[in-house]
Amino acid sequence: MSARGGVITSAGRWILPLVIALAAAGCGTLRGAPTERPGWLRYRAGALTVELPEDWRARGDASRVKAEPSGGGAQLRMERVERPFASEAECLQQGEQALARLGAGLERSRRHPTRVGGRPAVVQEGDSGAWHGWTWAACDGREQYRLYFVGVSPMPPAIFAAQRGVEGSMRFDGKP
Repeated sequence: MSARGGVITSAGRWILPLVIALAAAGCGTLRGAPTERPGWLRYRAGALTVELPEDWRARGDASRVKAEPSGGGAQLRMERVERPFASEAECLQQGEQALARLGAGLERSRRHPTRVGGRPAVVQEGDSGAWHGWTWAACDGREQYRLYFVGVSPMPPAIFAAQRGVEGSMRFDGKP
């Protein structure tokens, strides 16, 4: 690419968009860290970690992860909510409200308090068309994390095993 006196040659007109497109295509691809469980990898969003089967593809950054199995049929999203709350109580209240809004369009939805990685949380389970899913809003002090796991229904054994693995592996900074 050549730019002289503010003029870009014809080659420069297509090279720059190509370089940007190629960079964006690989941007955000994540490789999980090994775990003690063979065939599983650990992913992190902020202080929250989960384990997924190694055949899942993941993208994201330090605050968000989106993953799905190579064959499709499920999706996981986890994120650290942008703003810290004034207190853990406000964090939980806002998490409950966020899940209530999400649950408004679900069928057979139920929501209840729980714990994620030893921290207070709310979980919601429900159906939407051919999909069944779980959503957690967990608070690590004033920081809120949300984790979504959805899969086709009826859920194939590999997808159900992944959901159970995620649920059992959720930790904050690696601590149960």
